[in-house]
Amino acid sequence: MSAASAPGSPEVAPRSSVSAILQVIAALATLALSIVLVIPLVRLRLTGRAPALPPVHGALLAPLGDDGQLVPQQGIGEAQLLLIESTPEGADVEIDGSPEGQTPASTQLHCPAGQHAQVIVRAAGYHPYQTKVPCSPGTIARLNPRLKRQ
Repeated sequence: MSAASAPGSPEVAPRSSVSAILQVIAALATLALSIVLVIPLVRLRLTGRAPALPPVHGALLAPLGDDGQLVPQQGIGEAQLLLIESTPEGADVEIDGSPEGQTPASTQLHCPAGQHAQVIVRAAGYHPYQTKVPCSPGTIARLNPRLKRQ
C-alpha cells in the first residue's frame, strides 16, 4: 500500500501500467489472428488442397483463391501486398522490370491507385506469364499462374 492511499482503500494501477498491459494484449491478439490466418495458407501450400475453414476464416481467405482478385486488408498501410505462386515452383518473378526472386514470392507494391504494375513470371522451358496488376493500396492481390511448356 502506498503512503498516499487511505487505509482500507484498494490500490489502483498507474495509467502507464494499464497502457502497457493494453498494448501487450493488442499485440497478442494480433499475433493470434495472424497465426489463425496463416496456418490454412501453409497447409494449402504443403498439401495442395484447401483446408475446410470455419465460415469466418473462409470469408477472409476465400477471395485469395481467385487469381488476380483484390482483397481489402486493414493494417498494411499505403502498400499493396502481392502474393505470387506458380506451377512450376521456382519461376523467376519480375515486377516493373526489377527481379523480385522466385515463386512462391510475396512483395509490397508501392504505386498510386489507378496505375498498374507489370508482372512477368518466367521458368526455363516454359512460356512466360505476363499480366498487369491494378495498384490499389491497402489490398492483397494473389497470382497463381500455371506456366505452359514450350
